[in-house]
Amino acid sequence: MTLLRLFGFVTLTALVLSTIAASPGAAFFAFVDYPSLMLVVGGTFAVLMIACDVDDWRNARRVVIGPRKALDRGGYRSAARFFGQASRAAIAMGVIGHLIGLIIMLGQFNDPNALGPGMAVSLISALYGLGLSEFFFVPMQTTALKRAESDEQPGVGRATPLVLMLFVIFSVGLFCVLLVSMM
Repeated sequence: MTLLRLFGFVTLTALVLSTIAASPGAAFFAFVDYPSLMLVVGGTFAVLMIACDVDDWRNARRVVIGPRKALDRGGYRSAARFFGQASRAAIAMGVIGHLIGLIIMLGQFNDPNALGPGMAVSLISALYGLGLSEFFFVPMQTTALKRAESDEQPGVGRATPLVLMLFVIFSVGLFCVLLVSMM
């Protein structure tokens, strides 16, 4: 994983968490729903087990972890297909969770107080599916495609000391903003 990608993941995570923390009346655990998480993450990996073979899984793992042994173009294309399939599966499982939540909600339509849990499952499932797809699988697919089209082998990370220093300063700053906004 390159330093820039790590910086992006830390920045994205800090922005999402600080948005939740800074919103009036929002609690972090309101965004945690284990049945939705199981459906989206578990369902995505179940679809991948059906759709992809073992070589695709290995190639994808090498792209995520980093090349101990660099892949050839075919390996990177295989990983890109894997991440593309994972992206579509995550969105599909989020939509399925959304529909399940709507069905639960509509089944309780006579009791307005019971509508909340169904709506929560519905929205959180969609959020999990889109988040997993767009914030993890699509960037990994883009990385694999770039490496498949490139003639050079990827390095461990080509960060200069200035970029590293900016990364640390920005990360600490975001962490401090997050802490202050949670108080």
